[in-house]
Amino acid sequence: MALTATIAAVGAVSSIASANKQSGAIKKAGRGQAAASREATAEQRRQFDLSREDFSGTLERGDLAGESLAGFLGLRGQEAEQAAISGFTESPGQAFLRERQERSLLRNEAALGGLGGGNVRTALQEQAFGIASTQLGERKDRLAQVSALGTGAAGTVGQLGAQSATNIGNIAIGAGRDAAATTLARASARQSGIAAGFSGLAGVAKAFGS
Repeated sequence: MALTATIAAVGAVSSIASANKQSGAIKKAGRGQAAASREATAEQRRQFDLSREDFSGTLERGDLAGESLAGFLGLRGQEAEQAAISGFTESPGQAFLRERQERSLLRNEAALGGLGGGNVRTALQEQAFGIASTQLGERKDRLAQVSALGTGAAGTVGQLGAQSATNIGNIAIGAGRDAAATTLARASARQSGIAAGFSGLAGVAKAFGS
């Protein structure tokens, strides 16, 4: 009788200890899963920050080009439009082009003996207007191209942000699911250990009773 009771008691204690050990292992595994989820989330955010930084220059240039183009097109008012055009026509680049074209025209007229006439002044004015008009059109085209690049970059960054948010959301859902599974597994292990322990204790009582 004593031997039977001892075996039953040892079995009960062993079952409870095994259940506690299993519960501890499950808890440790759950902590590892949670840590992995946090690392994955941090990596998703890091990658998005890197991508956004890569596109930052294009975004900035696109914004500047868009603002300049809006000024040329009169979208910021007449004063802004006049300021944009004046800034363009009086820029060092335009002054250089006008000077070079004027010298070329004057040399040609001097060679033909017509220097100083009214036709020369008219030609200079027409030439300056034509150069400015052509260059202004090209400037607007370039600004539109740079602005479009900025818009495209903004769209790409937006898509990357949405993708990153989706991935982080999926990681969070998976982490929650894993945490719930860990809790249920630990509860099941403890319940099994307790049931086995009570079974062992019942064996002890039965041994003493007999």
